[in-house]
Amino acid sequence: MPAALLFGAEAGIAHDALLRPYGGDLLTTVMLYCLLRSFWAVPAARTVWTALLVSYLIEASQYAHLLARLSLLHSAAVRLVVGSQFE
Repeated sequence: MPAALLFGAEAGIAHDALLRPYGGDLLTTVMLYCLLRSFWAVPAARTVWTALLVSYLIEASQYAHLLARLSLLHSAAVRLVVGSQFE
């Protein structure tokens, strides 16, 4: 449930010029943590590090313009979940 609420918050700030670039990544990392904890019964520290690693991989894919290379920039859902700009 917390992951769904955080995803709703992400969708709500998707077009915000101030909050999304700076708070969106934090919300995404927390959302990943909640999502992983809901499906993965491991210690919290391991889940934190996994969520952080996935967040870094998402940022690296944004820096490398992975969505453009895969021709996925037209998909609003993919842009919402993965993001499309490195900040």
